Amino acid sequence: MPEEFKIPDNPTYRIASQKVDEWLGKHNDEKFRRDDIYADFQIQKDPVKRDLVTQKLFHEVKAGRLEKINNIYRYINNTILYINWIDVGTNDALKIGFPYGVEDNSVFSFANTVEISPGDIIVVAGRSNSGKTAFLMNMLWENMDGFSSLYMGNEVTPQRFARRAAKMVWHNPIGENGKPKFEVVERYENWKDIIQPDSINYIDWINLDQDPFKIGGILEGIKSKLKKGICVVALQKNPEKQVGTGGQYSVHLSSLYLAMDYNLLTVYKCKGFSTFDPNGLTYSFKIVNYGSQFHDIRQVEKCPKCHGYCLTSGKTCDTCNSTGFVEKGR
Repeated sequence: MPEEFKIPDNPTYRIASQKVDEWLGKHNDEKFRRDDIYADFQIQKDPVKRDLVTQKLFHEVKAGRLEKINNIYRYINNTILYINWIDVGTNDALKIGFPYGVEDNSVFSFANTVEISPGDIIVVAGRSNSGKTAFLMNMLWENMDGFSSLYMGNEVTPQRFARRAAKMVWHNPIGENGKPKFEVVERYENWKDIIQPDSINYIDWINLDQDPFKIGGILEGIKSKLKKGICVVALQKNPEKQVGTGGQYSVHLSSLYLAMDYNLLTVYKCKGFSTFDPNGLTYSFKIVNYGSQFHDIRQVEKCPKCHGYCLTSGKTCDTCNSTGFVEKGR
């Protein structure tokens, strides 16, 4: 037990209150139960100290500093952050680069219209091995000269990252000082704790198999740490679903939400755009050079014959070759 949380023997209410205040100060952005404090203080079997903690929490609720609902407490945050919308101007869009076909110059056309502002979150939700890492690393490559960058991964190893980077020869990831132009770290949880507020932060990827609906709170925490920077988050996606882990909870706070399937990318949500509305656009692509780069990017639409189901009258659709999509305007 940390010494700072220890309530001494024969405590007074004043001493216990001070210790609880210290504990609350370290957990003021969390919901908690009394048992959480009991456990941290190791006083589960000490009725005197437990009663002092209970008194303190009762006082905090009565004073309006805590709210208690069904034995769960949370801080009441009365801080108001006023938004100065007059002096910021109307064009705060960042010049963000997106992946493209390096060898054939094919592009995801949404990149020409999407507007990404400071503090935005981009979500790339894809089924396993559909190209999420390729997308994030290509974004890193396109932006590392213009923005400080932090790349967090839960499957990153030095060898795997180096092998892929060695294939991405169209930009040099090493600066004039002989060091990488970005930082790569291993991270499995509590991503918001190391967000760089003014950088492009990449998270590859957030794994929430046990509690998928926590994704909304996680993205909210990340967004709260951003200032001039943004965050690009990769999520897993069930092949049968349109969006990734946590369903619509993963969509709400995103400014741009991209859904990836094998050789397909769909703009599920684009909150800000300039010249045309890209919402709903779908692209076909190939990933070549050992998973390092995109190729043959084309805008596609659902097959007019099978309507995306790949079959007509129980047989393989010969119009789309059973892919469910045909090139746009075909």
